Amino acid sequence: MLEDIRMPAGRAYLYGWHTYTNRARAALALGDAERAETVLRTVSEPVAQSGIRDAVADVDAARAWCAVARGEPEAAIELLTGALRGIGGDGQPALRLALSIALARLSPPGAGAAEHVQTAQALIEEIAQSVGDARLAEEFRGSARSRLASDATLPGYAAAGARHVTS
Repeated sequence: MLEDIRMPAGRAYLYGWHTYTNRARAALALGDAERAETVLRTVSEPVAQSGIRDAVADVDAARAWCAVARGEPEAAIELLTGALRGIGGDGQPALRLALSIALARLSPPGAGAAEHVQTAQALIEEIAQSVGDARLAEEFRGSARSRLASDATLPGYAAAGARHVTS
């Protein structure tokens, strides 16, 4: 369906940036990093030009997992750090949490990993407190903490030999 959208060269359908990043993540999950990078190349520049901070961060996060799949965790850390800095403290909490979890997992000990774990834990609590139902809030906490402690939810994570950090 995305191939049916016709845009001039160097342009992308920005209201649907998630379509591009989700396609890239699906390609990564299927082991096709080259396809993921091709999809992301079509949207990276238009998103950057748009100034939509959450979109830029989401695209950079997907590009980071391509770097992990290529065996370049340092490049992934750089992209994720830039994405987190770019959205700042007022970016979508769920996106900030995903970026913090990714950085906690990829950062070597002593290189900010513990700080990212603390940031993720604080965001988990902030998001949980915003849920109006105690049962749902606790389910969220459990699920998010599990993501923070698990290698399984990051495309290419285990294959790249990235370190897992707990505190």
